[in-house]
Amino acid sequence: MPFDLETAVADWRRHITRRLDAHRSTLEPGDIDELECHLRDAVDELIANGHAPDKAFRIAAQRIAHGFDEAADEYRFRSVHVDPVSRWRSAAWVPTMLPGTVKVMLRNFKRQPGFSVINVVGLALGIACCLIISLYIVDEFSFDTFHEKSDRIYRVDQTNVWADFVGRFSSTGPGVAPTLASRIPEIETYVRVNNPPDWLVTVVDDAPGEAPATADPRFFEEPRVLMADSTFFDVFTFEFVEGTPASALVAPYSLVITESTREKYFGDKRALGRMVRVGNPGAEERYQITGVIADVPRNAHFRFDLLASLSSHAGMRQRPDAWVWTVFVTYVVLEEGASINAVRAKLDDAVADEANARLFSAFGTDAAGLAASGKAWRMFFTPLTDIHLRANDAGNRIGVVSDILYIYVFATVAVLIIVLASINFMNLSSARSVHRSKEVGIRKALGSRRSALIGQFLVEAIAFSLVALVLALTVASFALEPFNELSGKHLTLGALWRPQTLIATTLFAIAVGFVSGLYPALYLSSFSPIDALRRGPRVGARRLSLPGLRTVLVGFQFVISILLIACSLVIQKQLHYVQTKNLGFDRENVLVVGNVEKLGEQTDAFRERLAGMPGVIGVARSNAVPPRVWYEDFATVDGAGGAEIAMNSMAVDDRFIRTLGFDLIAGRAFDEATAANERYVVLNESAVRQLPWPDAVRQADNFPLGQSVAWAGGDGWWEIVGVVRDFNIGSLRQEIQPLAIFHESAAIWQGPNRFFAVRLRGDGDAATVIRSIQREWQTFAGALPFEYTFLEADLADQYEAEIRVGTVVNVFTAFAIFIALLGLFALVSFSIERKTREIGVRKVLGASASSIVLLLSREMTRLILVAVVVALPAAWFLMDNWLQDFRYRIDLGPGVFILAGLITLVLAWTALGYQTVKASLQNPVLSLRSE
Repeated sequence: MPFDLETAVADWRRHITRRLDAHRSTLEPGDIDELECHLRDAVDELIANGHAPDKAFRIAAQRIAHGFDEAADEYRFRSVHVDPVSRWRSAAWVPTMLPGTVKVMLRNFKRQPGFSVINVVGLALGIACCLIISLYIVDEFSFDTFHEKSDRIYRVDQTNVWADFVGRFSSTGPGVAPTLASRIPEIETYVRVNNPPDWLVTVVDDAPGEAPATADPRFFEEPRVLMADSTFFDVFTFEFVEGTPASALVAPYSLVITESTREKYFGDKRALGRMVRVGNPGAEERYQITGVIADVPRNAHFRFDLLASLSSHAGMRQRPDAWVWTVFVTYVVLEEGASINAVRAKLDDAVADEANARLFSAFGTDAAGLAASGKAWRMFFTPLTDIHLRANDAGNRIGVVSDILYIYVFATVAVLIIVLASINFMNLSSARSVHRSKEVGIRKALGSRRSALIGQFLVEAIAFSLVALVLALTVASFALEPFNELSGKHLTLGALWRPQTLIATTLFAIAVGFVSGLYPALYLSSFSPIDALRRGPRVGARRLSLPGLRTVLVGFQFVISILLIACSLVIQKQLHYVQTKNLGFDRENVLVVGNVEKLGEQTDAFRERLAGMPGVIGVARSNAVPPRVWYEDFATVDGAGGAEIAMNSMAVDDRFIRTLGFDLIAGRAFDEATAANERYVVLNESAVRQLPWPDAVRQADNFPLGQSVAWAGGDGWWEIVGVVRDFNIGSLRQEIQPLAIFHESAAIWQGPNRFFAVRLRGDGDAATVIRSIQREWQTFAGALPFEYTFLEADLADQYEAEIRVGTVVNVFTAFAIFIALLGLFALVSFSIERKTREIGVRKVLGASASSIVLLLSREMTRLILVAVVVALPAAWFLMDNWLQDFRYRIDLGPGVFILAGLITLVLAWTALGYQTVKASLQNPVLSLRSE
């Protein structure tokens, strides 16, 4: 009769069951299944080595029987208190059954699929979050590193003498760079960069060498325009597609554009040599395209679509040596090998003479007097690669800056999340391992050494960790695009799948698996096989409990969770505060229409058309609208002895103050279009407070109404006819600055830009009104671009970085909480396993389900409360420091921190609920039987 393996295995199961009953073993049917798996693995191995199936089965069965004889002998020795050296521990013992790691891992995965999935998913989410944050941090640190001379390029910053506080800013006068280059020999070259107001570019099909075309012009509003010295491409590295860098900006009215701009203007045609017109209709200048470069990389601290020769700048031609005209960003390149410390030591002497001659006279005092006031004019060299992250105090006139603080925040969040995930993985691994104590006993009885068992557990943990890594890479790939939308980044999959990234993450996953698996491996492999076979999971539970370590680990998880929740709540509360705070004017339902200056003499007619539209309450004109109030000059009063203060200004029509809802606390606004308006001015409270009034004037009746102010940007004096309550023209990070509001007819420099502030009805259809305004615009302006924004959105844009960071922190906080709750699930499962008999006894003695739930939840609730006490002071300290960046901020009361603790308790109780209720409702007979 041919050999049938399945029949032989069935007979073997009946035989081994009788033998185990003879030894009074506590093995259960699941353990018999474990032995059968060992038997089948051994049979497969022997057949693979050339044995016939029947012979392979006999050898494997004998090995298992021999192993249990050894275990039985040891048990008999112990029963008479004899403790010889166990033969299964001796060095001569040769392991008889070492199943394949993969088979064992898959078998345990099938046995406990819920725990296994949670284990892998929790770690995968942690690694995925850490991966994405790491890519973000690497991208932030990559800014400006693509320039060949990036390690030798420095931006020249200077003291912010215009403000009433000590600080620095990132622009200088055009005369600073030549002076530094002539007096500091280590400077190899320099470049000055200016950002003019938006350009209106008119493109016609002018071909090189042909007369200008006049038909079908196309208009483009270009906000990203820079003007630079001819040395720009000697300093910075950009890839040229057309033209050569050496000659691109040499001639006046030269223009370099990017590839995207060339495609927008000319399609797939060449652009080199073509002409475009720049400026408002009737006042255009012709620029020749002398180069096309690849689009500026996103990790540059400035970006542009058009780069024009600085020699084309009219003001530059008139005042090339000015120092107080600080609208230029200056960069220098040091010679190779030059010491930056030595160069910095020469800075003060290099600028001393020029500063004394050109700067100090502007403040009505000598050099010593200005220095004594704490505003001595000084220069600073800021490394190019520090501008994006470490120069936010000086700002960036030609681009945006971030803050190294956000890197610290994200890095901390990444570390906390991966720590949570690792602790979670460790706790879940140990909880799962409790159920494997009998497996350990069987393996030891069958000859496995402790080192082999430790290796088995470690390899399994590492294998789980690597599976989690594969899942994490998949999750990160899908999550990258949503993360880009949240963070404003443009991270790519290529960065995620780089070899160095994969190697680093693989090593990290192996380390996490090793550390997480070492804990249960050492303890599970340490106890004797007889204890494991007789007492089952109770051995593992007792050995693995380590209440101090486990409590600390889970408590630490709750500390992290509460910390993140509290910080997230504070960030959101502050952002809500700055976005909803009363700024001193009505910012809702205000449409800001730009490019009004391009209408020329038709401006008034266009305004009247808008004012008569249904849904429009009022229309006002100005040269600036909050938060873009950038005109600044010096003002003084009679009897001040030459002392001046820096002051912002706006030029508005007679409707502006009323339309924006400014609060007049004294006097009046401008009259309706009277000639006298040109000599009147309205000040804000800060201007009245800071102007150097003589004491006698401050005590006059109706002060400051009727007093006069001299303005450096105009001739003569302006009478104060009104005072408006302070309102924020900029960010709530700063104090409200002095402001002078002039009438648009005043003879002061007002800049080129004009805007309409259109007040819409709050109950109307804004989209319909905007379409009507656009139709009117096309009637008056033809093909000129129609540009508009909402005032409320412009104000919110000031906090874009904080909003993005807050949103990202919220998302990762949610992931961290989820991972921590998985850790709680593990601890509760473990705790319920240990208390199975106690639960059964209490039920038999009449305990209610609610009292059982309370019993199981009490320890965890105490742990959370301790975590609250530890986490909240740390959260308060961190958020108090973050709020220091805001001049106007929320009060850090206890409410937000109490809420964080309550949220954590509710989430924890929710996670506890199902398991504790299930355990409290279990039949006590089953609970006691399992023991």
